Amino acid sequence: MIKEIGEMAGISQIVIRTEHRDGEVLTIRSPKYSQIEMHTSRRTFCTLAVRAGVATRTIMFMSGHETESSFNRYVRHNEEEAMQDAMKYDFFK
Repeated sequence: MIKEIGEMAGISQIVIRTEHRDGEVLTIRSPKYSQIEMHTSRRTFCTLAVRAGVATRTIMFMSGHETESSFNRYVRHNEEEAMQDAMKYDFFK
């Protein structure tokens, strides 16, 4: 179902990946929506909720994470976001 939602949302860029099978390198081209999994959805939810300021405990409860260390592996941060977060505090200004 999540793949169909991705297709309806227009996430159709062609993604190229390589796989190794029986000593051969295969080049596989497929629309991006065909690679969306429930894991992708869970990771996206966690990342967006953190960026929106939702408490970690609340997100963990909703996503089913039992430990903060396993939860932290799900959340994606980049350098720009880290700098923006830091600028919220006087210490970094």
